[in-house]
Amino acid sequence: MPLANTGPLAAEVLQRLRSAASVAVDVETSGLDCFRHYPIGYVLTFGSTEAESFYVPLRHQGGGNLPHGEQRFDTAVAEWVPAPFEQEMFRLLEGKRVVGHNLAFDLGFLPIDTTMSKFNDTMVMSYLVNELR
Repeated sequence: MPLANTGPLAAEVLQRLRSAASVAVDVETSGLDCFRHYPIGYVLTFGSTEAESFYVPLRHQGGGNLPHGEQRFDTAVAEWVPAPFEQEMFRLLEGKRVVGHNLAFDLGFLPIDTTMSKFNDTMVMSYLVNELR
């Protein structure tokens, strides 16, 4: 999976998102509470191969983040400011089919208008296929 921690790679991710009808999203977070924690990175997948999946690190304490996404917090806080990449990503996600595993959790960290998109949560789907697991 390519690491999109430079401007040109992040621009490629956003360009793919612009032209995609659907995208798989996984939000990596600093904790489990969307009211106290914040996203530290995003996995965006546009196809079935490893080359079509990108990780965009924004707030890892160890560094290696996409520039302009390096704001991080030493303690969990209720307010975080979206980096420019996030602002554009949130805008582009509206109207797309968004796929994710346990998407209900990830949506807590994605300030997008949920009435404008379609969602497929693979965790929910797995229970519908086999409710006895």
